[in-house]
Amino acid sequence: MDVVEVNRPSHPEGPLAQTISGVLSISYHDNQLKHAFGILDSMGRSINERSIRSTVETSIIKASKRALDDFEHTYEGLKALGLKVKTLVDKWTKVNAILTNSTNATSSIVSEARRLHHEQTVLQKKLATANAFSETFVVSEREMNVLQNSSLPIDEEFYSALAKVKQMNESCALILADSPSAGEHIMSQTKKCLDHAYDKLKYAVESDLRSLDNAKSSSSVRSQIALLADRPLLLREILSNLADVRRKQLSNDFMNALSNKNMAEKPLDYYMFDPVRYVGAVLAWVHSAIVNEYEYLSTLIDPEVTLTSKLSDTLFADKDSDGILLEVIDTITGVLNQPLRLRIGQLISTQSKVIMVDEIASIIGFYRSMMAKYDQKTLNQGFDQLDLALNAQFDRCLLLELQAAYREKLDQHLQPPEFWVSSLATAKSIVKSYEQSMTYNPAGDETFRTRIGKVLDPFYKQCVKLSESVESPKGHIFTLNCLDILKVSLAGFVCTTWKTEEADEAMRKIVDQLVETEYQTLLDESGLETERFSRFEQFLQSVATETMKRQQLLLSPQIAKEIAARATEKFLDKYKEFASSDGAPYTLNEVRIMLQ
Repeated sequence: MDVVEVNRPSHPEGPLAQTISGVLSISYHDNQLKHAFGILDSMGRSINERSIRSTVETSIIKASKRALDDFEHTYEGLKALGLKVKTLVDKWTKVNAILTNSTNATSSIVSEARRLHHEQTVLQKKLATANAFSETFVVSEREMNVLQNSSLPIDEEFYSALAKVKQMNESCALILADSPSAGEHIMSQTKKCLDHAYDKLKYAVESDLRSLDNAKSSSSVRSQIALLADRPLLLREILSNLADVRRKQLSNDFMNALSNKNMAEKPLDYYMFDPVRYVGAVLAWVHSAIVNEYEYLSTLIDPEVTLTSKLSDTLFADKDSDGILLEVIDTITGVLNQPLRLRIGQLISTQSKVIMVDEIASIIGFYRSMMAKYDQKTLNQGFDQLDLALNAQFDRCLLLELQAAYREKLDQHLQPPEFWVSSLATAKSIVKSYEQSMTYNPAGDETFRTRIGKVLDPFYKQCVKLSESVESPKGHIFTLNCLDILKVSLAGFVCTTWKTEEADEAMRKIVDQLVETEYQTLLDESGLETERFSRFEQFLQSVATETMKRQQLLLSPQIAKEIAARATEKFLDKYKEFASSDGAPYTLNEVRIMLQ
């Protein structure tokens, strides 16, 4: 039986089929489809599915009605707004016409107002220029009187007027630089005012300084001196007059401090019985006076304000601000140079002890270094002369002691002579003073080495001469003792290492000679080379005692042991040559034990 195939259309036909196809073609994920299905689902639960179409259409109609109602209100609002806009346009047209007519009517008035405003601006500028000129280049009668009348006090009004005139003078100088014919009258007027004002300042400062002492410092004087920096000649004259006044006062104070018995404290001359204390007290007073003068002048003169710029370009071109101040102080304190030099110089000339002269030199060096920062040229010249006097007196004292040393004889026990012990004590004192000085150098400076050489070398040469007056080994022992006590005296001082090294070198040479002498003595007393062993046993019995007698003259037990040990070793080396032969009474070790 044949099967009849029915050809189905590939696409559904009819509006319903198309609608269904369109619905089915929509993706499930479409939000609108989900929303529609949700609405249909909710409607399908409450009503019959056959009334869905009518319900949907009813809802659409109601929604359309609400939209039309809302649009009607919007339309009415737009219509009313259009009427208002039209009314505003009409009003603006009227106002514009009125303004146009008003502008045409007031144009001449506006032009006149602009012209008047421009003229007002020009007049204001001219007035400001006139006021500025008046303030800058016109000195009032009141200001002229304040600057020139010496009976009026120097106060803030004076300072203000002076500053104004100075500014006027500088401004006129600038004008004259561009136009020589401009400002000449004002320039001459201001110059006259300034001259009178600075003269008034000068006399006022000099009057104040005469009544001013160390106990009070006037800020007004300080300000007045600062203003005088513009007139270096006047300031120089004031400083010179001030220095003269202070010199006289300082000289009187110094003489009173030296000898016035009415003072609360004892006069400085009271301590003259102790030269070192006296020199220290006098120099301490001088140092205190320098410090006081520096502080006093610093309260009156501000170096950073007064002694800079203009001054450094004129009278003080080769000095800085502090150097100018120190120059004035040097002028003041220079009055102390002569009495200080005479007093201390006379004291130095009376000294007969080298130690005392050195102590005075040390105290002078200490205070000189303390005063160094004040750059006192005049006092330094006096100190230089005192140094020469000290060196001369130092040499004279040494010469006297050396002349006394020539008269001393050699001690029978070969002990260092008294003059050598005294010179070592002097050297030790000099070293201690040098270590405490501000110029201390661990290696010892040239001046220090020269002084130590002066104290020790001539006396050591005299010791050598004494040692040459006796036969060896006594002379060597005496010299060795002198060198040994030198090492002991200078031990512990770093700055004398060079001297102790020289002594060590000389001692080594002498010890070598004494070792050789002791060795020859052992050979001679033992008869080892001449008589072989005939009196060797007797020699061994007495050798220790005889060696001790010879070495007991040495001050240093260590050196004595060293000499004995080295001489013994040399003797044993010689004995070794004979010990191998027949007839030697003792072995080498036995002899070594007996010799120790």
